[in-house]
Amino acid sequence: MNEQPRARRSNPTKADLEVMLAELKDELEEAHQKEAKLQAQVVELETGLQQHKDLLEQATQMIAQLSEANEAITQEVEALRQGNEELKASQQLAPATPALPKTQPGRFPEGVFGWVD
Repeated sequence: MNEQPRARRSNPTKADLEVMLAELKDELEEAHQKEAKLQAQVVELETGLQQHKDLLEQATQMIAQLSEANEAITQEVEALRQGNEELKASQQLAPATPALPKTQPGRFPEGVFGWVD
């Protein structure tokens, strides 16, 4: 028996249309599920993005505060440095205080304790 393949009909039958309709419904359902998953991912990503924006804003504010504190400390250090230089300069100009006389170990210079009987 020699069977020849049937030529595809140009007009589908009702059964062919029902099969195609079922396949299209399945594909539509899959597309809806995929869309729902993608929408959930978008919401999740938007939430994460907002959290990152909030953290960035907090970090920016903290950087500004630290910068201000650093500037204040730098000014204070510079004022102390200048005061130290002025103090050194005034000490160099002031007469030296007389040094105590050198003593032998265990002995005190005369007159330190006054008269003792």
